[in-house]
Amino acid sequence: MQAGTHTDFVGNHNHGKRECDTELILKSSVYVDSKINVFAEAGELLIPVAEGVYSIDSVVGELAQLCKNQLSGRKNEQEITLFKTVGTALADLVGAQLVYSQLQSDN
Repeated sequence: MQAGTHTDFVGNHNHGKRECDTELILKSSVYVDSKINVFAEAGELLIPVAEGVYSIDSVVGELAQLCKNQLSGRKNEQEITLFKTVGTALADLVGAQLVYSQLQSDN
């Protein structure tokens, strides 16, 4: 992985599967949508934890903290950053409400 790269992983919700390897996790500053959700179902982080090389405390922060400016993102142009999301029911509900509202206003 080249310095300055950012990756997003959104497709996996399986404890034993992953979209990237442990090496990338260890090289990256990791951000997640929700620590509780990611550490309940995302193999990208659960596998390195099982290998004994990563922990929940290694995650830099959550999406909400970035949005509230409680955390800064990339610290320099060389930093490798990674975002893992498994989604939340609230985000799904807000998205569904937005689509529904748009459909109602079109009629």
